[in-house]
Parts: sequence; structure tokens; C-alpha cells
Amino acid sequence: DRTEYIMDNEGGVRAMRLMADLYADGYIPREMITATTAEVITRWFAQGTIAMMTASAQEILSLQNIEEVRFALYPFPGGEDVRNTTIVKSNEVAITSASEHKDEAWEFLSFLRGIEGEKLYVQARRTPPSLNVEGVDLWGMYLDSEKYPRNVAEVTSLINERYGHELPLRSGFSEVDVTSIPIFQRIISGGLSPEEGLSLLGDRMRDIMARNPI
Repeated sequence: DRTEYIMDNEGGVRAMRLMADLYADGYIPREMITATTAEVITRWFAQGTIAMMTASAQEILSLQNIEEVRFALYPFPGGEDVRNTTIVKSNEVAITSASEHKDEAWEFLSFLRGIEGEKLYVQARRTPPSLNVEGVDLWGMYLDSEKYPRNVAEVTSLINERYGHELPLRSGFSEVDVTSIPIFQRIISGGLSPEEGLSLLGDRMRDIMARNPI
């Protein structure tokens, strides 16, 4: 529920140590933790240099356009206690209470989250379809079902059905993002031990949450 930082516990430290060990042993290329763009990772995957990668919807669509690249899509593995491991971005919009044009905003929001707005989003490849409208093939607008991986729609629908739930939006989340990534990079590359890095990150996360209460 994004109200508490607990990654500096035993499980978090063990997971980050595993990542650091994989990096030290040469199983994770340097670019996978330092690259500012996913382009190089996508290119390596297409060339067979790496066997698997995490991918956004945009990267999957890019791979589909490369001839003779065959691949499958799977959700992140979970565990007995944690099963919601894959993020499916939807088109969440809201009207601010401070708006002086709530009626106009509602009219635009209704269009954006209706079928016409959904068509614009999927045709622009912004997000996978999030509506199920009889007689309208939104997935056909979004991707070519004859190209690999042919199970994108199936896997996405299963993720939504089994694990879909809303997360609270809290102010300060962008600060969490820009604060955590450099520390993760230092841990994985050996600049900080998992214990030191996650403890440092914990101090900063708790400060951000204290300044941005839900």
C-alpha cells in the first residue's frame, strides 16, 4: 500500500546480494544497470547476445518488428507470499478538486476513457487495451497477433484478471524513483554492500514518506 519501507529486511538484502553476485560473476552486463535507454538491451536480445530481459510494452512491440526474432512472454515469477510482481500500466486520469472547469474536465475525461479515447491510446501504442468492448478488436489495433510473442494479449489478460488492483497514488513517488535507482546501481555494481545501500535508501524513503503523507 506504499505506506512503509521494508526493503532493508533480510529478504531485501538477500535479493540485492543475489543481483550483485550475478553482476560480479559476469551474468549481468554493465549496460543493464547503467544504460539510460533500453535500446542496447533490446538489440542484444534480438541478436541472441542475452537470453532474457525485462521488457515494457513498447519494447515488446519493437521486437515484433524485427524479422525472425522468436520469443515468449511471461509475468515475473513470484513467491508464496508475494504474487503481484508484474506492472500493467493503464490510463488513469483524474480531475483536481481545485479545477474551475469541472464540467468540461469531466466531458474530456469521459471521452479519454471511453472507446474513442481507448482507440487513440492503443493505436499510438501508449498502453495495452484496458477495455473489453464487444465487436471492437482493440488488441488487433495494438499489435500483430501473427508475430511473436503470440501470447501478449493472453498473458496481459491473465495478469489483469488474477492480480489486477489499484495502487494508491502518493505525492513524492517521482522522488522515490530518482532516489532509489542510483542506490540500486551502486549496490549491484559493488559500490555499496546490500546492507549499507538498503539502509541508506531506507532513511531516504522514510524521509520522503514523512514529507508526503497519504
